[in-house]
Amino acid sequence: MTVPFSMGEARGMWDEFMTLLWTKGVPSTHTWAAYMAFFVVQILLAAVAPGLTMEGLPTAPHGKRLKYHCNGYAAFYACVVCLFVADYTAVNYGIGYDLTHMASNFGEYLIASIIIGDLTSLYWYVYGLMVDQPGSSAPTGNIAYDFFMGTVLYPRIDFGLGTFEVDIKMVAEARWSWVTLFLLTLSCAIKQFRDTGSVSGQMGIMVLAHW
Repeated sequence: MTVPFSMGEARGMWDEFMTLLWTKGVPSTHTWAAYMAFFVVQILLAAVAPGLTMEGLPTAPHGKRLKYHCNGYAAFYACVVCLFVADYTAVNYGIGYDLTHMASNFGEYLIASIIIGDLTSLYWYVYGLMVDQPGSSAPTGNIAYDFFMGTVLYPRIDFGLGTFEVDIKMVAEARWSWVTLFLLTLSCAIKQFRDTGSVSGQMGIMVLAHW
């Protein structure tokens, strides 16, 4: 970590940061499309992928036991397989999604994921304030506290098509976030292999760890 000891150093660091942000951090149309597709697909997989349906512990305010469709394994591997197919078609036929794009444009994906995550949080915050529902948490009036703690106790999406309700907290905490981390590491490993012809032991350990 670099600490500036003068205004000149601080301005230089700020200029470098802004240059890096504008040249490496502004998401392209391709990046937006890829991450939004990933975002939506994770919700759909959470609803339709096969898995066990379990009841959770009694919840406030009436002791209701919510059902959870535990299909993380199926959703994860379906996502990975689809991405490998998309990568194969991109490399060989020019149609699809090159898995190395994530490693080569990490800054763009980082900014895109931050923006999408913030907008998702803002949506559920406003939704909790605007919609009177049994699963609402009484707002305190402290915007910072209410935004962080949430105004909806158990945010869920029901597609009404005979599929399972999608628990947004489960998807946000396990599907969008951790799957993104694994795919980023996998992307780096694939890029390293294509650039050098091999994958280092350190990279292999990171892929294994995040998998």
